This record gives sequence, C-alpha cells and structure tokens, in this order.
Amino acid sequence: MLFEPDDDSVWLEQVDLGGGLLEIKDPRRPYVTGPIGNNTKQHITLQRKTALGSIQPIAKVVETNSPTKAKVHSDVKVNSIATPPADGKQALWHLPVDTSHLDERQQEVVKKMLYEESAAFAQDSNDIRCIPDLQMSLYLKDDIPVQGAYSSVPKPLFKEVKEYIQDLSAKGLSNAPAAFQRSMEEMLGSLRDDCCIPYVDDVLCFARSFEEHVKAIRQVLKALQQHGVKLRV
Repeated sequence: MLFEPDDDSVWLEQVDLGGGLLEIKDPRRPYVTGPIGNNTKQHITLQRKTALGSIQPIAKVVETNSPTKAKVHSDVKVNSIATPPADGKQALWHLPVDTSHLDERQQEVVKKMLYEESAAFAQDSNDIRCIPDLQMSLYLKDDIPVQGAYSSVPKPLFKEVKEYIQDLSAKGLSNAPAAFQRSMEEMLGSLRDDCCIPYVDDVLCFARSFEEHVKAIRQVLKALQQHGVKLRV
C-alpha cells in the first residue's frame, strides 16, 4: 500500500508523517503501521478515525537497479487514474454556493438542482475522476524509462515541490489546450451553441428565462458527469 499525507490536514503542522510504501499486517483483520513524529513540545491526542492522509493499493513495484532492461515506448498514453464507485452512484451533498442575489423561490429551485447534480462537483482534492475520451500522446526525446521508484518528499520541501509542480502544470503541454477544447465540445454535443458555449475549462450557459437557465445548467452538468468530468467549486 502507498500512504500519502494530506497536505490540507491541520495536523501536519503538529505531527510529522512519513509517506511511502506500507505493508499490510494480518490479512484476517488487515491494518498498516507507519512512522509518525511529534513536532511540538506537548502531548498530542488524535481521536479515532482522524484522517491524516490516503492509502492507495500498489499493483507492482519496479526495482530501478534491476539488471533486466525495461521495455521503453516512445509513445506513452495516459490511462485512467480513478474509478467511480461500484454502484456508479456518489453521495449527494450541498454545495457552498452563494444564492443571496436570488429571491426565496429561485434560491430553493437552484439549491435543489445543485443538490441533485452535486455528483458533478469535487468535494475535496481527492475526489477526482477520469475522462476516458480525453487521451494524449507524449513523445519522448530519449530512451530513458519514465518509470522509477517512489520516493517521499521531505516535509521541509513540501512547499517548494508543490509550487514547482503547480508551475509545471500551469505551463502544461503545448497541445493540451486545443485537445481539451475539442474534448469539451464533443462532451456537450448538441448543447453547444444552443444553451452553452465551452472555452477550454470554462462553460458559459445562457437562456431567455430563469427556468430555462436552470434547465440548461442541469443539462450541462449531466453531460459532463456522463464523460467523467469533476468540477471545482
């Protein structure tokens, strides 16, 4: 199992968690143990079921110093990174959306619609999905394998590494915007130009009346859900 500390957890300011590979103990009643340190000069009590991070199953571990030469492909395709629940359904939740500019009746209509379509929105940073239709090819300039052993980032370097990754993600791939634009247009299909206009990661919805506008937003959210899109609130 791979354990990764939650960067948003308030406990990381007081405790030091060691992320990395963990071994499952006792298959009959499985559990894992991991290193944890106290960064303060006082006692810290963690309640039961306190979330400190996430655990992901590991299918395979590749030794980087293995004498066997790894098979290299110059055309790398991105596979799915997450799977939906087994029953295909997700628990609904109330979105923190400000509706104070609407009257009471309109607020009720909007809140009801957003609650019923709340599965289209991510509840936290770990709530992600995969868009199967959006695939890109990465052409490498050398034969150096891209696969390597996992190594945790030291806590003092968390901020520096996170900023570097965010900057790298912001720059992105040269053809990423065009590929994403095409994908959004295909997802929305007949809705495009009828009640909405997609532009990269933004979707502008329009209608003649309040009721039609709510209906249009619901249709857009349903279409995005069907293609595995998760929206940030």
